[in-house]
Amino acid sequence: MRHLFYKFAPVIIPSIGFSIWFVGRLLDEYTNIHAGLIWMPYVLIQCIISIICGKLLQNLYRGTYKDILTGLRNRRYFYERLSKELGRVSDYISLILLDVDDFKRINDKYGHVIGDRVLKELVKILQENCRSTDILARWGGDEFVIILPGTNMQGAYKLAERLRKSIQAHDFHSESITISIGIASINEKIDTDQFVVMADKALYRAKEKKNVVVVTNTLAHYVQAPN
Repeated sequence: MRHLFYKFAPVIIPSIGFSIWFVGRLLDEYTNIHAGLIWMPYVLIQCIISIICGKLLQNLYRGTYKDILTGLRNRRYFYERLSKELGRVSDYISLILLDVDDFKRINDKYGHVIGDRVLKELVKILQENCRSTDILARWGGDEFVIILPGTNMQGAYKLAERLRKSIQAHDFHSESITISIGIASINEKIDTDQFVVMADKALYRAKEKKNVVVVTNTLAHYVQAPN
């Protein structure tokens, strides 16, 4: 029922408003009821319709920027937010891009339902370790991204290592899971895509060894071996 309402809302809502107006006109013209009493329900119902429209728009906005499986912000929101943060950068900003090592093995062994549960558990760990100012989003598949405003390379590496160790120590349905992490950190104006490419290349280097963190602030990459 709700699905049908959302589908035909552009027709239903104006029709309700017109019907109420038409009935009000008839009552006003052919009855002796005071005009204020006639139009008061009309105004009230219009207010209710406005609230419904507001809720619909709110749900639409949330759905546009929300990942269905994990509840995190999605890739679209990430790009818009990163562009905004880079446009006003006056301090360090870092970007963490992480990938679950050999996640296909989990799906092949236990199925995609368990694989989805593993991703949700992993997201919970990420959320517990991120600050309120950090922007966590799902990049796609088993990859996630974190924007760290006002954070230099050392601060980003510290968080990345905490995430890596926390996930490695967690019991995921009797399976041990590790992640590879790439970090880009800058304190100057840079193109959004270029900044993402920096983090992506660092992640690529990290995935060559697995369960490590690779950081960069230029075209050079530095592998940080796990403690």
